[in-house]
Amino acid sequence: MRIDIFNSSLSPLSPLSPLSPLSPPSPRPPIPASPRPRVPASPTQAYPSS
Repeated sequence: MRIDIFNSSLSPLSPLSPLSPLSPPSPRPPIPASPRPRVPASPTQAYPSS
């Protein structure tokens, strides 16, 4: 039974398959923009610290 579920999940016709057009797109959780870590000013610093 476990093999059947595994095979059906890989089948493009299965609604459980992410490739299936019948499956609704899963909403992705919004990823918050992480603030840049404050680094000490250095001559080789790529971005100026504000």
